[in-house]
Amino acid sequence: MAANGKQMINAQGAEAFLVKDKSLKHENAPFYKWLRKNGFKHAWHKGHYDVCDWAFVNITHKLYAYGMPGVGIVKPIGNHAITLDEFYQIYGIYEKYDGLELMAFSKEEQKERHTVRHYVRTPDADARRGLLDVLEKDGYQVEDDGATTRQEIIESGFPVMINETDKNFNVVHNAADETALEKSGMIKDLDVFYVDYKWAECTYDEYYAVVLKLFVRNSRHNEEEARKIMEEEKEFLKGNYEKYVSSGAWSNSPHIVENYFFMQY
Repeated sequence: MAANGKQMINAQGAEAFLVKDKSLKHENAPFYKWLRKNGFKHAWHKGHYDVCDWAFVNITHKLYAYGMPGVGIVKPIGNHAITLDEFYQIYGIYEKYDGLELMAFSKEEQKERHTVRHYVRTPDADARRGLLDVLEKDGYQVEDDGATTRQEIIESGFPVMINETDKNFNVVHNAADETALEKSGMIKDLDVFYVDYKWAECTYDEYYAVVLKLFVRNSRHNEEEARKIMEEEKEFLKGNYEKYVSSGAWSNSPHIVENYFFMQY
């Protein structure tokens, strides 16, 4: 219990399912065989009592204990026993999530959580063609969705989707998706993307231009005022650029540097 008297969920001790069935009076009951077959280990210093028709089962750590007369070995989940059928149903629910992360409900969803995507706004077809040339040079391919072709991406006016994890690219297919991405701030201008993508190979002029663009866009300053401020902070700007191209640290990226200017000016 916390000092202020509030009960905390992480201080309540380990819990296990309390499973009850007449068959559990027998040490070689099918349920105990099933537990051992599925990797559960006996985890108590006392053995089986033939007067007890219950058992404690911890599915998180795959541990079980035979029931003991008059002894509550571990706090039962829900503070009540469940039947064998109910246990199998509950176990089946959790078993299908085996190998998945805490908040992922499928392999596809888990993969999506670890997929890095960029959405890039391009001014015209020539710019899109040039972007695809750069990506293909680095081993990227058109996403195999069974429909979209390279030429369709070039001819489309929608942002280009770049999947950095799987090294493929596609295009946002409709205005509704583009609007949603725009509202979430996920769409980048082409020059902003190039600085992120090139990283160590981006020039100071490219880095400077992106900081300037973001600063003007996000602040109350016009371009002339922004340039004057950045000139006064030239050493700070160059220092961050040098750290960025040498290490790629996000803390030195144009986005973070622009945020510094925005907060200070």
